Amino acid sequence: MQEQLIPLVALTVLLVPLAVCVRQYLRVRSGRRTRRAAILRCAVFSVLPVVLYVGVFLALVGIEELTGIALVGEGYARTLPIAVVAGLGLALIGTLCLTLLLLFLRRPPG
Repeated sequence: MQEQLIPLVALTVLLVPLAVCVRQYLRVRSGRRTRRAAILRCAVFSVLPVVLYVGVFLALVGIEELTGIALVGEGYARTLPIAVVAGLGLALIGTLCLTLLLLFLRRPPG
């Protein structure tokens, strides 16, 4: 199971912040969303994959404690801090990039 989770986590932690920031930029550019709302949504939705990853990890550890069956290997457990730091860093960088991009964006016509 761990072999499937690690690539899935890596893809979601990398792609979700990028997709959210691009979508929010396009919505601001078309005039459907304010800059402040777009930055807030980008920050919240970019951190969401990291929160879900930690939640799944803690649930697996809890199940392991209740049943005594090892669901989380030691190698997988060691990736938790790296994935959390990388995910939060990417979310922060994406939000800052969107903020700078929206700072220099001209108002939409109309």
